[in-house]
Amino acid sequence: VAGETETKGQIKLRFKTAAGKDVVCIRSFQLTQKASKMEFKAIESVLQTINPHTGEKVCLSYRCADMDREIPALMGVSKAILENVIFVHQDESNWPLQDPSTLKKKFDDIFSAT
Repeated sequence: VAGETETKGQIKLRFKTAAGKDVVCIRSFQLTQKASKMEFKAIESVLQTINPHTGEKVCLSYRCADMDREIPALMGVSKAILENVIFVHQDESNWPLQDPSTLKKKFDDIFSAT
C-alpha cells in the first residue's frame, strides 16, 4: 500500500446501545507486505464507554471473535440483521433478488427460523 512494507489503520464506530448508552467500537489493523503476499492482521479491538459517575473513559479490550458477538448484543439486534439490513454493503444490497435457496437462507438467518 503506497509503496510501504507496513501500513496500519483504525476504524471507529460510535453508536448507542439498546439501553441508550454511548459506545465507541475501535478496531486496529495492520497490513504487511511479505516477499510473495500481503499479510492482514487485526491488532486490537476495544469497546470504549464513559463512566456515568466519574465521566472517565472506560476501555475494554476484546478478541475479534468476541467483538463480533458483543456488538450485535449491545445494539439489540441479531448478527444477521446487522449484516444484511443495517450494514449491508452497496454491492450486496440486491440480495433479495438472489436465487431462491440463498434468499431462503438469508431470511432464515434474519428471522431466526430453522
